[in-house]
This record gives sequence, C-alpha cells and structure tokens, in this order.
Amino acid sequence: APELESQVTAGYVGSESHYYCALASVWCEVLHVDRVSVHDNFFDIGGHSLLAIESIVKFKERTGRSLDPRHFYQQTLGQLAASVDGAAEATRRTTVSGAATVELEPFFFGVDGRRLYGLLRVALRSVGVGVVLCQPHAHEYIRCHRAFRELGQRLARAGFPVLSFDYYGTGDSGGDYQDGTISGWVADAALAIDVLKQKMKVERVCLVGLRLGATLAMMAGAGRRDLAGIALWDPIVAGADVEREIVRITEIQALDTIRQRDIAYQDVLSYPLTPHLAHEVRQLDLCALASPGMPALLVLESEGEGSGRRFADQARTLGGRVDFQCIDEARIWLREPYEAIVPRNSMNALVSWISALLP
Repeated sequence: APELESQVTAGYVGSESHYYCALASVWCEVLHVDRVSVHDNFFDIGGHSLLAIESIVKFKERTGRSLDPRHFYQQTLGQLAASVDGAAEATRRTTVSGAATVELEPFFFGVDGRRLYGLLRVALRSVGVGVVLCQPHAHEYIRCHRAFRELGQRLARAGFPVLSFDYYGTGDSGGDYQDGTISGWVADAALAIDVLKQKMKVERVCLVGLRLGATLAMMAGAGRRDLAGIALWDPIVAGADVEREIVRITEIQALDTIRQRDIAYQDVLSYPLTPHLAHEVRQLDLCALASPGMPALLVLESEGEGSGRRFADQARTLGGRVDFQCIDEARIWLREPYEAIVPRNSMNALVSWISALLP
C-alpha cells in the first residue's frame, strides 16, 4: 500500500525490501491495525505469543523465510526484517560454500481441542531420515532446555530434519498440566512422528528421548516399522525410580506459601501430580517394552551401573542392535536452570550414533 511504502522508506534505510514489506503486512493483519512503525516491537503494540507464532507461519508462507520466535521479544520490526535480509544473504553464501544453514519453523499440529506446539529445524541439505526429540517433563524440562536446543541444532546441521514438541498440557501446547497423562503423551509422540514424516517427506525417523522422554519414546515406538532407531538418554526404566525421586523432592520442599495453599493433589516443585498420572508413572516398565524386531537402540547413561545398563543387557537377549554407552557428565536434569549446562560429550555421542544409522 502507498501509505505503508512511504512509512517504510521514511523510517528505515533499506526497509523497502521485500521481506520488510511482507512482515509489516503480516503484523497489520494479525494485530488488526492499519499501520506499524519500523521501530515497533510486536509485543508492545498488542501482540502475544500465539499471535507471534501465527505471524511467523504467515510470513513463511508468503516469503519462504523463517523467523526465530525468540527475537520477537527483543527486536523491532526493522531489526527483524534486517535479520531476514542478512539470513537470506548468508544462505546464498553458504549454498555456495556448502556449509549447513538451519531454519526454524514453529507451528501447531494435532486436532482441535488437543493442539500441540512444534518447532521444526531444517537444514539446506537433508539426509532423508528425520529425528523427533522427546523432552523430559516438569522441572526437568526447564533444566534441560538449553541442552535439548543445542542437540536439535547439531542434528539439523548434520542434515537431519528435527522436530521438537511440547506434550499436551505443557509448554506452549494446549491444555493445563493437570490434563497430562502418560498415555496421552505417548500418543503425542506418535503423532509427532507422523507429522514429521508428512512435512519433510521422510520414510524413516529416529527418536531421541531424555529421562521420562526416553521412556515415552520407547512406548511410542513400540511395534512401529518406520523407525531407524531409538536413543534413550538416561531413561526412566521403572516407575519405582520416579517414585523414589518424588519422595526425595517432596521431603525437601520448603513449607512456603505455595506449599501451604489448598490443593486437591500432590505437586512436585509446583508441577501437579494427579492421582491418575501418579498411577501411570508407577506402572512404567521399560523392560516390558523390549521385544524381537525392535529398531536399533542406544542407551546412554551418566552412571555405569544404573538401571539403563540392566535394561540394555536384557534387550540384547532378544536380538537386534543394542548399544550401551556410559559418559561421566553432569546429570543436567538435577542442575538449576541458570547453570544451563550443555553435556557436549553426550551430545556428540548421540549425533554420531544417529549418523551411523544412515544407509
């Protein structure tokens, strides 16, 4: 529109670029405003996280370029447009040099009433096998966030399209945490596999899970024939292991105002533990899921004599490829979020093992 073009030219040198005009148009559309300024921040002019995702999706549909949702919080319209211009130029250069460039695509998937948030990482080159990351849960999700983000980036740079997602009732997905169930989260992981295959046109997928995410990955992969492998990173092998940890955590929780409130169910570090979820956790048994014909397995543990080794030994008796590695690194789910530890040796081992699965 002429008004937008005059505002663009006056407000920002170089802002007449195709990407700037496209992004400004999307903002006006999703925010229901007539004009936006080059100096506007999306959240300062009425935006919120769901609208940010919608604008990112619309922008990619119109330009083919991805925006990093994290930048919406700090950057202005002009800065975001400039970053896309720079990324486009970097893509052109890396295409010539052969280096890997990773693009991020946030999106929602699933049915109405159970919408799940996903983040797809895609490199310019693809090896033809996808990876779905199954996160740990509750407070462990927060503590492991940086490490999982770095793992996704490394796998994408290696050529794997990578989908990470939030289970229903967690993160940016729909629902409340007390709506979460083990069976529901297993179904979410299975759906994530199908969505990645459909979006990226890949026939084979590898699952990577940490802690409860590893157990959910094994449950979601049971009986499937489209999996190249499952990497179990410090898996929860039995529900009794979780119960012992919950008891330890609840014993040391301070009796502050949060703990003294009237609640209908137990919580662990303010994450609800409903009776149904507690019952499902007690029933967890990774050993019962091992079966002949299962895909290649990697069990990666930070303790040499943990329950993961016993599971690996039992799974080997059923045939198939079962690898066990013990890497003495920090157990990141026990560290505070501000420490943001990245266990590089463990991540190197995961990327190497998954890469070795390629034909």
